[in-house]
Parts: sequence; structure tokens; C-alpha cells
Amino acid sequence: MCEVCGYPAVDIHHIERRGMGGSKTADRPENLMALCRLCHAKAHAFPKIQKPILQRVHDTVIESWHQQAADSRSGRGDDGVTECHDLGNDGVKKNNLDIYS
Repeated sequence: MCEVCGYPAVDIHHIERRGMGGSKTADRPENLMALCRLCHAKAHAFPKIQKPILQRVHDTVIESWHQQAADSRSGRGDDGVTECHDLGNDGVKKNNLDIYS
């Protein structure tokens, strides 16, 4: 799922660019995010604007995954499914489409 809009992700985006020849740190999970084609195109169209926004969205997704894993290990998980890409920085469900407004 696209971490921004929730549509099927077809691209992996490097938040911090790899540069020519690649980098050992660029391919770590903290720097990679799943995006749909449209969100990926927008990320590259406005990189200076989008980079900090995408980093915040991705950090929220990773934090949510870690919390879900901890809840699963401790038996505190609920029966409902929370889409991690819909969580705001405050943990409230939101639609991330507004980052392009």
C-alpha cells in the first residue's frame, strides 16, 4: 500500500537520494518508502518540498509498525485492523492525501 494515499504501491522511493553509484546507507528501511506511481511522481516533481513531508509520513508508518509488533508480542493487539498509512503524527487516523494540497 502507498504510504501516502493507500493505493497499491508499485514503486520504492528513496527519501534521501542514492546518487550515482548508490550508497550503503540509502537502501536501509528507514530511507525507503512504498509509493503508488502518482505519489512517486509528485515526490520527484517537488523534492525540496516533499522530502521533509515524506520523511514524517514514513517515520509515522515505521513507528506504527513497531507498535503493532510490540502489541502482537505482548498480546495487546486488537481485533480491528488499523492501516498504518492512515495514522497522523498524533496517532489519529487521517488521510495523507492532504500533504499534496
